[in-house]
Order: sequence, then structure tokens, then C-alpha cells
Amino acid sequence: MRHKIQPAMTAAPLMPAQVRQSGPRLPGFMTAHPVITSWALALVSIQAAAMTAPSGGQWPLVRDHVVTNTATASFAALVLALYLARKMMVMPLVHALGYLVLSIVSAFWFVWWGVKIAGWTIANTQYFTVLFLFASAMTAMSLAMRRYAMPVYAVVPCSAKPLNSHLKAAQIRTLASPADEIEGCQGLIVDFSVPLGGEWERLLSESAMRGLQIIDVRQFNEAASGRANIADHGGHDFLGVLPALVYPQVKRALDVIAALLLLPPVCMIIGACAVLIRLDSGGPVFFRQERMGYRGRVFRVWKLRTMDHRPAAAGPSYTQAGDVRVTSVGRILRQYRLDELPQIFNILNGDMSWIGPRPEALSLSEWYAREIPFYVYRHVVRPGISGWAQVNQGNVAEVDAARRKLEYDFYYIKNVSILLDLIIVIKTIRTVLTGFGSR
Repeated sequence: MRHKIQPAMTAAPLMPAQVRQSGPRLPGFMTAHPVITSWALALVSIQAAAMTAPSGGQWPLVRDHVVTNTATASFAALVLALYLARKMMVMPLVHALGYLVLSIVSAFWFVWWGVKIAGWTIANTQYFTVLFLFASAMTAMSLAMRRYAMPVYAVVPCSAKPLNSHLKAAQIRTLASPADEIEGCQGLIVDFSVPLGGEWERLLSESAMRGLQIIDVRQFNEAASGRANIADHGGHDFLGVLPALVYPQVKRALDVIAALLLLPPVCMIIGACAVLIRLDSGGPVFFRQERMGYRGRVFRVWKLRTMDHRPAAAGPSYTQAGDVRVTSVGRILRQYRLDELPQIFNILNGDMSWIGPRPEALSLSEWYAREIPFYVYRHVVRPGISGWAQVNQGNVAEVDAARRKLEYDFYYIKNVSILLDLIIVIKTIRTVLTGFGSR
């Protein structure tokens, strides 16, 4: 044969969210293979046996179905953890083992709370022992896969678009001709916007028949960078950039529930910050500003004041790097994003969400709309306190940086899901702890 083609692990085409920039790789066969499922069931069986092992020659009388409840909860948590780990580790810009561990911990935490709400009694020690063993095993397997089984993708050279090749979790090699060896490759990357020629098209057809993934270069770049490149899209493309119909309604309900649950502690933190602001610089505690919001509606956002309120300190409506107007207390509030807490009332009012593109000042939004094509399409979802651009880029004001921020926003809108929102929440925690992107 002219090309030896090794069937890939999956015949499903690679979607934009299925290529990561770097980090531990979790292939589909690891999460779907019967061996893994059998191993998970064995863990549950072992813990059940340990709970009912004879003590002093007598088997303990198990009451209230504790063993059954614990085994059931553990199995449910294992299944959910496998699902979340598989989905999360193929998201873009998720490059640390910590995300794998956090997805597993989140699954066990969610099931544990569900069990408590349902009124079940479980053995917490055995339940969290399963969590520890499972997280340790999955981390070890991911490290081994990253070291010894890195995937290989071959690039068809007939492309008008540059390839984002900054992938530490995959090897990229360019084919010189259709006769090149592609054995061991998991997929071919190709630009479908240019003519390929008969030999290249024949290679793609044969590869697809044998189960290799055929990936459009634009989808690959979006998945690798977490951005929807404006230069690769026309206006008709963005007309179709709309979130799913069901999830925004579910998300709105989750926003309100979370806001009501967090309202008491948030109000206490706001009160403490208000005292510090008054002691530091006097003047008003809150800052109000008109922002462009959902579907282009203008609303008034609430923040804790972090700048000098005196008229002499007036300046542009956006914050610059090293802005002298920021007060000493304000700098701390900005670093840990505490100045955003009053926006919980904007969430309850329906103006904002916890997660979404950050709302810009009205004057700044109008400026961006004049300078950047398709900018207004970012308003098809509710703005958020934190967002995909915020956790990956930080605060920006310049047009070029705003263009890149818009690409992050479009990627979020195209791929919005509860899993992507969960990743943003995790990245937001990191942002708050490190002060990333604050000004």
C-alpha cells in the first residue's frame, strides 16, 4: 500500500472543543473501556466488603442500608467523575492536572450533597477513600499517557490559514505529499476553503473510511486557542453564533439560586469593605456606571468604589495599567475582585449572570463597536461577573486587545455549556487568588 493507515481510537470527527492546548490527555478509550468500568465497580465492592468485614468473629448487623447507600453513591460519583474528567480534559486552555482532580472532586462533592438532601446515610470515610483512590489512579494514568502516548496529527499542506501549533499535548507534522507515511496518526488537519487536488482528496477519503479524524484547520485553531478568530469568519457566520435554547434558561435559574444562597455572606463582605473604603478615602462607597448589556439594553452596574472620587481625579471611563486614580484600598479590592460583589444585585435583577462576557462601559462599548466588526454580537448572552476572556486575558482597554477579547467571547457564545461555565468558575478562583489581569 502507498500509505499505511492505523485506525484511530474513535471515528467521531473532532469538534472545536476537542483539542486542548496542553496538559494531561485523557483519551476516550480510557473512560469508556470496560477495564476502567470494572475497576470502578471493584472499588465499590472492596469498600462494601471492608464495611461489612467480621470484627471479633461476628459480622456486624448493617442497618439503614448504609452499605447499599454508600456503594450506590460511590458508583454514581465514579460515573459522574469519569464523564466530567473526559469532557473537561478536552476543553481548550485546560492544561494542569489540577483541573482533572477538581473535576473528580466536584463530581464526588455533588453526589455527596445529593445524598444528604435525599436523607441517605452513608459511611463518609469509605466514600472519600474511594475519591482519593480514584483521583490518584486517574492522575497517574494521565501522567503516563502524556509521557508515553502523545497523539500525532498530520497537516495537509494546502492551507491558506496558519496553524496554531502551540500544543504540548500533541505532535504536529506536515505532510510533503499524499504518499507520505501516516501510520500512527490520529487525524489529518486540512483547510477545506482551498482546492486540494485529487490525490489529497483521495487520501482524506481513505483516511476517513479507516477511522481517522479529519479536522478543519479553523476548528483546530479555535479548539487549541479557545478563541474564535474574527479574521476567519464572515458576518454571516456570526449571525449563527447563538447559544443553545435550553441552557440559558437553566443557567438563569442557577444564577438566581446561587445569588440567593450567597447573598448573606456577600452582604457581610460588602459591609466590611464599605468601612475600609470610608476610612481610606471617604466619599461614596458604591460606584455606578451605565453598561451595555443583554441584547444591547443599557443597565446600571454596581461596584465598590476603588478610585478617587474627587473631580480633579476625573479621567477616561476605563482603567489603565498603573492608574493613579486607584486608591490603596481599591487596589486590594481590584486584585481580589471584591469590588465586583455588589453585582450580585444586578444578577437578581436579571441584568447579569455569574458567568458571561464582561459588560463594558457604554462609551467604551460604542467605541469598540465602531472599530471592531461584529462587536455587538457579544450581547446575545447576558454579561457576567466573570467570563472566558476575563480568566484567560484579564482586563484590557486597547482596540487590539479588545479584538482578542472578543474572540474569546465568541468562542464562549459558540460553545456555552455547564461544563465550560464550571471551568470558568475554577479559573476564576485561580484568578482571585493570584490577582491575574487586575488593574
